[in-house]
Amino acid sequence: MSGIFWTLVYDTIYAHQDKEDDIKVGVKSTALKSGDSTKDWTSGFAIACIGSLALSGYNAAIGVYLLL
Repeated sequence: MSGIFWTLVYDTIYAHQDKEDDIKVGVKSTALKSGDSTKDWTSGFAIACIGSLALSGYNAAIGVYLLL
């Protein structure tokens, strides 16, 4: 799951560079879907990414080595 959330983080940031082109062509990017609340959505995706990484480390009993 963390990989999906990370993809949403960087894809949303990258999509902001092409917003005008996406509108012209009709592409439905994450940057257009999030509108004015992009920072909130991107922050939420990043928190979900880190949270799912931490949960995976906990479930695998990796402990503090996950942080390295």
